[in-house]
Amino acid sequence: MLAEVVGIGAESASGATELRAMYGGVQTSIGVMALVAFFRPTLVESFLVMLATFSVGLLTARLAGLLMDGGFNDYTGMALGFESVLASFSLFLLLRKRENS
Repeated sequence: MLAEVVGIGAESASGATELRAMYGGVQTSIGVMALVAFFRPTLVESFLVMLATFSVGLLTARLAGLLMDGGFNDYTGMALGFESVLASFSLFLLLRKRENS
């Protein structure tokens, strides 16, 4: 799907491994950390810091890439929307948690 929509493809075994790690491993790790934080509330703040950092980093890099290369498409728009909401929501929850502590 990434090859068709975004133009990303694995041209070698190491390329396939890289895609699995970044699109599977990182996202799975975020989900596992969310699940752990759900059951261990003392980790919620750490999870929110990680999520905010991750989403702001993705959003910033994607916007920089658009400024440098252009190449906006539906996938990029969806990703920008998702990352913007994720960054805003995680930062909001983090600030709210710190105010209530």
